[in-house]
Amino acid sequence: MRKLPLQFSCNVSICTSTVRRNDVNCELSRTTNSCVCYRLFVRSRDTSSKAAAIHERLHDELGVEGRFRLAMQMSELAREFAKAGIRERNPALDEHDVVRQLAAEFYGVTYDANGRR
Repeated sequence: MRKLPLQFSCNVSICTSTVRRNDVNCELSRTTNSCVCYRLFVRSRDTSSKAAAIHERLHDELGVEGRFRLAMQMSELAREFAKAGIRERNPALDEHDVVRQLAAEFYGVTYDANGRR
């Protein structure tokens, strides 16, 4: 596997449209009119080549819908971890107030005493 930075410039002539070469995706930027390429898969430094290949194969087998479903599950799990942390720090909060605090932490949304933004 070639070692490339996450994002790099390449030969503009290949970027007449989106191009995928192995683990690299190249696109013509509409704003800068230059070719921008990025790696589709970045292996962790503590992962062997064999393990990375297995992971990439399994990821490809999921397909678009499977990868989307996995991303949604991971997002939901992260949200549940955050809510658990809020409950641990504020045991007196009910579920409604936990969700409000989550919105405040994630999105900077704050509410007054009457529950208005």
